[in-house]
Amino acid sequence: NEMKKYLYLFLLILCASCSHHNKVDDVVISYWNAHKGEKNVVIDFSKCFDFEWDTLCFYSVGCSLDEINQDLGFELAEYTDLADRMVFLNHKKWAYTAGWWYDPEEPKGIIISTKNNIFKVSYHKAKFKIKREGNIFILEPLDF
Repeated sequence: NEMKKYLYLFLLILCASCSHHNKVDDVVISYWNAHKGEKNVVIDFSKCFDFEWDTLCFYSVGCSLDEINQDLGFELAEYTDLADRMVFLNHKKWAYTAGWWYDPEEPKGIIISTKNNIFKVSYHKAKFKIKREGNIFILEPLDF
């Protein structure tokens, strides 16, 4: 039982440390910092990443691993409970995953503003208005 506690703590620390430095964070935060003086800050994800992708899938914290795997059509290898995640696909295969585990004491991360637990957008339509609330960056999809 003591071992489980340490393992759980280790996983929490691991998730927290991984989730604060990913390519989506780096891109959105640096873009925000460069454009925050503008009235509407709009980021075009098709111009932002150093990996090939054609579809972005966003799964909110409300999605189970089963739902995500069923939606993707394959097993998502990297998975932590209680996280929002973006999975980038290239020809229906995994390209990149970014995830955000939330600490209610200190919320930070990136979310896509959507009414659904699952949101998908193609490479050519992945444009978002960025809003910042504290350390949370909210991406509002355009063209829908």
